[in-house]
Amino acid sequence: MLLFLWRCYLIAALLACTLLSNGLFTATNQLSKASKYGQRFARRGKRMRTILIVLLVSFLAAGCSDEDSNSTSIYPNAIAWNNILYGLSIEEIPAEEIGKEIGKIERRTTPMPKKNGDSNDVPTGSKLYEIKGKDPNEVIAVKVNDIYYDASKLGPLH
Repeated sequence: MLLFLWRCYLIAALLACTLLSNGLFTATNQLSKASKYGQRFARRGKRMRTILIVLLVSFLAAGCSDEDSNSTSIYPNAIAWNNILYGLSIEEIPAEEIGKEIGKIERRTTPMPKKNGDSNDVPTGSKLYEIKGKDPNEVIAVKVNDIYYDASKLGPLH
């Protein structure tokens, strides 16, 4: 959203520059009739207007794209287990807090997990664990590359 607002700001600024430069060109046309200096200034002004228009069009094209370079999906990283959909976080859990193993990821699906053992981000074969002192219906741990990550309940699996 912030990127979209920034692009809109740039487009508005370029549009304002173009409109201001059009007012400048009207004045330069009157100057060009008066002197040779005015004629040179008017030629530079036309080049400047062309450059501004090209910049405006390129920023408009960039601002209208749906792609966001920082995200690959509009869906959250999720795991389905025990008829519950869990959202994976980047929060690491110390190994001392890990309880017993409760399952593993069997399939990788897109866009969202539909069955128990599915994930849209975690690699197949990753193991799921209880977290000591926490309800496994609310939060579980997922082991990915020897690191345990927190996965919190998003809601029931549909």
